[in-house]
This record gives sequence, structure tokens and C-alpha cells, in this order.
Amino acid sequence: MPPRHFSRALALAIFGCVCLPAMTRALEDPTPAPAPAPELAPIPKPGTKPETAPPPTVPAEAADALPSSEMPVRPDSSLLPEEVPADSTPAEPADAPDTTPPGGTAPGSSLAPSPAASKTSERGPLFRVPGEQAWNTARALGYCFTPEGGSGKRDGVHTTAAQYPNFLTSEIHGTQLTQIKPPVTWALASTSNVFYLFCDASHNAVKLNPGWKIRGIQLQGPEWEWVACPRSGANTASFSVRLHARKEAPTHTKVTFAGLTLEGPPGAKDWRAAFPALKAAR
Repeated sequence: MPPRHFSRALALAIFGCVCLPAMTRALEDPTPAPAPAPELAPIPKPGTKPETAPPPTVPAEAADALPSSEMPVRPDSSLLPEEVPADSTPAEPADAPDTTPPGGTAPGSSLAPSPAASKTSERGPLFRVPGEQAWNTARALGYCFTPEGGSGKRDGVHTTAAQYPNFLTSEIHGTQLTQIKPPVTWALASTSNVFYLFCDASHNAVKLNPGWKIRGIQLQGPEWEWVACPRSGANTASFSVRLHARKEAPTHTKVTFAGLTLEGPPGAKDWRAAFPALKAAR
């Protein structure tokens, strides 16, 4: 056999013995090919922030209802929130649709009960009482005017409290409430305390005589907030406030009890009849 024919035959023999079986196994192997690697997110450049979803937007009407730092710290002290009677029924909107069928009556479940005429009461006479007169009358009847932790008689003539050893922080002189700011050498940034007015010896609210109601309380001064505020129409004049005194403020915090408004029963002539005696008048 010529040499070139022998070389060709040898090559064909090697291909049939080695390569052909390997190709056959590759076609018969059921193992799937590996999936391509997922695309990687680009690496942010140094000094840049990763992209984030924008914050949700608040509708304008909802934003108006959110609390704001521009909102007043305390409400108008001369206006008390109205007290809603327990037996009152909500009024029906003026533009409510008429659901009464033609020629008939509405189902009983859709009929709002009419208020009884006996529940409608006229307001009695109003008495606007200066703070000093109200304090003098209530003090003589045994009411307390004191800061939290007050010592002595706690009648408001000169009632003090020391929240820290050997340091007077709170005091009441008649109708004036005072909270002392911390000394500049202290690490403390501010002091605060609760002041109770027209309360009993345990700081509890005292009910007025039957038929009498509170309609307004007037306080004058900065850096105070309500702690317990009676609603307009409540049968008590007791209330409490918290005073704050900040170290950076130019002076101590001073708040004056300027007066209150009482509503008496029909025919009432003297506002002093509103306060029951907690003890015999001095």
C-alpha cells in the first residue's frame, strides 16, 4: 500500500476510535448547559450616593393637618373646649339626600330621634371673675394652690417647692406662678414643674356647687402648657399647668392667673356661691 494511502487510513481509524465516541456522548448527555451569569449592577463611583426610590408625596390637604413646628405651644387660655353632653345626637348635614320614599315614610332605622324639649336648657348668667378675687375666695374656703412638691400650707400665699437640694425651683405668690431657671454653672438646660390651682389637698379636682359651670380660664405669660384643662361646661374650676424655665432665657418664667368665667344657674346673683367650702372659712 502506498505510504500516503496508509497515513489516510490510519487517521480515519484514530478518528473513529477516539473522537466519534466523545461526540456521541456529548449529544446524549442530558445535563443542561450552565446559565449565563446575571448582569451585575454598576458599581457607584466614589463619592456618589446609590439611587433610591423618591419619598412618597403627601397631598396638600393632608399636609395641612400634620403637626408643624410653627404650631402654637399652648392654646388660648381664655377659651376652653366645649363639653359635649352625653345625650346629645349629631346633627344631620344640611345637604343630606332625602331618602324618604314617595308617598310613604322612611324606615325606622334611618330616623334620627328628635331631642326632647326638656333636655334643652338655657344658659345661666355669666360671671367674669378677676384672678385675685377668685384666688382669695377659694383660698379662704380651703382650696390649694401649689406646685408639685409644695411645702407649707399650700394655699398660694407663699407656697414653694425645691426640686433639687438647697435650690428653690417653683413658687406661687397669690395669682403669680414662678418657675426658676437653672444657674449658668449647672449642666441642666432647664427646669419645669406642674402647678395645681383650685384643687384639694391631694391635688384632686373639686366639683362646683350644683348648677355652676366653668366657661373660661385666663392665664398670662410664656412657657406654659396645660396638664389638666376642664372643658367648657364642666362642673369644676380645678386645673393644672406645667411651667418651663430655660437657662438661656433672660428671666425666670412668670405666669399670672388673670381670672376665670363662671356660668351660674338661672337666677344666680353671686359667683361666690359656686365654690363649696372644703373647710370653715377663715
